[in-house]
Amino acid sequence: MKNFVRKLGTIAMVLVMHVGLLSAQASQISIGYAWYGIDGQNNSASAQLVMNKLNSMIQTYGFIVIPASATAFYGIDPFPGMAKTTAIALTVNGQPGKINGLDPRAPEGTDFVFPLSYVGTQAANNALAAEKAKISAGFSVQGNPNGYAYYSTWNWMLQTPGRGQVSFSAVAQNDITVLISQTIGSTVGTSTRGPVPSYEIVLGGWGNTKSQLRKGPQNQTSLTAGTNWDTAKIPANSASNPAKFVISINQTGNSVTITVNGLVGPDGKTPVTLTYTDMNPIPNAQYISFTAWNTPITYSNIALAPLAITTISTAPVIQTTQTTTNTSTSGTAGTSTAPITTPTTSTGTSVGGKATLGGAPIGLAQ
Repeated sequence: MKNFVRKLGTIAMVLVMHVGLLSAQASQISIGYAWYGIDGQNNSASAQLVMNKLNSMIQTYGFIVIPASATAFYGIDPFPGMAKTTAIALTVNGQPGKINGLDPRAPEGTDFVFPLSYVGTQAANNALAAEKAKISAGFSVQGNPNGYAYYSTWNWMLQTPGRGQVSFSAVAQNDITVLISQTIGSTVGTSTRGPVPSYEIVLGGWGNTKSQLRKGPQNQTSLTAGTNWDTAKIPANSASNPAKFVISINQTGNSVTITVNGLVGPDGKTPVTLTYTDMNPIPNAQYISFTAWNTPITYSNIALAPLAITTISTAPVIQTTQTTTNTSTSGTAGTSTAPITTPTTSTGTSVGGKATLGGAPIGLAQ
């Protein structure tokens, strides 16, 4: 009899969980506003990108997941070296979506799932695993000198047109090729580039004997002929030790300065910094894309930031591609704060593997 009762209890529990899951799956989630950044700061630059990313999670899984490596997930780092959070204002089935009566928050460094009815479910665990796999998978560009294509994504966009930097790692023998352009193809993924206004930066071209800056893909006119660009090479690298680079663009007044760090001189050992100032500039270049020439290249740890960092990170590299990899083993977050209305600051703690965030409201206009 006891076994029978125990079985009935188990069946009832399974039914409750099943009904709850069906209810969660039927939820209509609508994001009103969201950003990734710091309370009290101007976070508006990240808002559209974050909303697009979260909406893609809803379309893919039916709920929101944000991996602990939030910078890698979004592909941007609006405040390098500082703790950031994702703030979300949303509705579920037409009603305000809240955690303990407050707007959801997802602190960087903690996995986040919403609605909370999904926390700990196989669906949520699978979704988080899938998103983390995308971060760490890496992408390789195959060489095709008869008509190369650029790998591009809307995530690789400088917050300020004409001003910012991109850091990345690469496993390459020659012809690391980066484009900074005014516009980008509408198709995410691999797409042939047309004659868009852009700066093309070739690192270690011509069999890794020199580097070059030019305007437009495969433009035959070098802007940097006769300078130290002509002898700059890609340093020795391997899959376990990729080469690391930082490229910056600085638009000031009627000029644009491009700076490259990470290359070496003709001896293959001495670090060199390449700089060129264009007095007839392409204004507002802000989209970043990558390609290869005649040999495959694996790009990883791609991160965009304001002009605040000038050194190359020496942190351990994981084979990632579209974004930086931030490793974290924190638990799933069920986080919250006050409504997104006015700017202020707040502090966060971690309780039982779930992050909690308290503080005054934050600004919708951020």
